[in-house]
Amino acid sequence: MATHRADHTFQVTLRAVSGAAILFAIGAFVRSGHEAGLSALIGGATAVLNLMAMKGILGGVIDGTVDGNLGKGRTFGTLAVLKLFGLMVGVAILLMRGIAQPIPFVIGYLALPVGIVVGVLLAKAEDPSE
Repeated sequence: MATHRADHTFQVTLRAVSGAAILFAIGAFVRSGHEAGLSALIGGATAVLNLMAMKGILGGVIDGTVDGNLGKGRTFGTLAVLKLFGLMVGVAILLMRGIAQPIPFVIGYLALPVGIVVGVLLAKAEDPSE
């Protein structure tokens, strides 16, 4: 039951982050043009991919802990650090090469915290068991 609830919450949250990213990109496009809209969309896509990667990594850490396999937890912990490093390098490349504008990119990436809050609240409101 708890796994089903967690999966449901994640799916709702993923949709909320994706929806927020699209809304922010549309807002940036309307307000500042196609370059800003594309930059916000790239930031939003980065947020969605980051959320999906963290779900897999944290799931592995938790599975390793539950199984009592500390090696598995350490492996996924190392993977989390590598993911963070890859995120920083990827964002730096996008910004330094001029592929994305910095402020609209950050606006798009804000879909992650906004979507998480909205998604968790929506999932909680939809949960009939409580």
